[in-house]
Amino acid sequence: MSKSILITGKHGYVGNRLEQYLTNQDYLVESISVRGNEWKHLDFGKFDVIIHLAALVHNNEPNAKMVDYMNVNYHLTRELAEKAKTEGTKQFIFFSTMSVFGVEGKIGENITIDRNTAKKPTTEYGISKLRAEEKLYEMKSSKFKIAVVRPPMIYGSEAPGNFHRLIQVSKLLPLYPQIDNQRSSIYIENLEIYIGELIQKESSGTFHPQNQYYLNTNVAIVKMRELNNKNSKILKLPSSLIKLFSKVSFLNKIYGNLVYDHNIDSFSIEEKFINEDATYSRTILN
Repeated sequence: MSKSILITGKHGYVGNRLEQYLTNQDYLVESISVRGNEWKHLDFGKFDVIIHLAALVHNNEPNAKMVDYMNVNYHLTRELAEKAKTEGTKQFIFFSTMSVFGVEGKIGENITIDRNTAKKPTTEYGISKLRAEEKLYEMKSSKFKIAVVRPPMIYGSEAPGNFHRLIQVSKLLPLYPQIDNQRSSIYIENLEIYIGELIQKESSGTFHPQNQYYLNTNVAIVKMRELNNKNSKILKLPSSLIKLFSKVSFLNKIYGNLVYDHNIDSFSIEEKFINEDATYSRTILN
């Protein structure tokens, strides 16, 4: 018998992609908005799995305060999970964030998050997400599986966020500084596969999905420009100038190093992942 799945965040990019993917995998999928109170009247007992994506994110609510983040990212999550557990849902998949660690990318420094990295969020978004994680861990049981997912940068056709900004940067100039860096990222189709595996295996725990290979910003930019028939030139810069770049927040977001250690999780489905070397063309051209 096919599992029934409920996705919160009806109009979000990842939610829409997951709904299409899981439907194609013969799951019974519904998506809802949780902005109002209508969801409180829905029977959660008919769903085997709830994927909770709805969230208040710093990028789309610049004027939000701590109370707003806590109301949406913590209290709403708690209420949804309590209702799901009470009514018999078997698995609750919660999308959290890399921000729970409170670390940012840095040019010229190797920033690696591993199993021993402390969780010290520095933003309202990260703090509220971590509080929600902690509450969910208290609620888990053998009959109510909790899967917390902390994806890095998600990219794909029409994806919002940092990778979209990188695409825009690639269209601006033909010259780029020679800065080698590494960033964890995950292609949207790989994320779909990953979530499908969590559902199939009825997994419980904390997960950090990422592509097999780290992203190098300049390699990505050059490939993007090639797809638009544009040439690129990478300029070698003096170390003093690169050090100056490391003091600029915007440049650290583009060229800083920030990765998950490849051994951070025991759960691995890399053999099923799409070869990300081909995904830039899907992202730009699709």
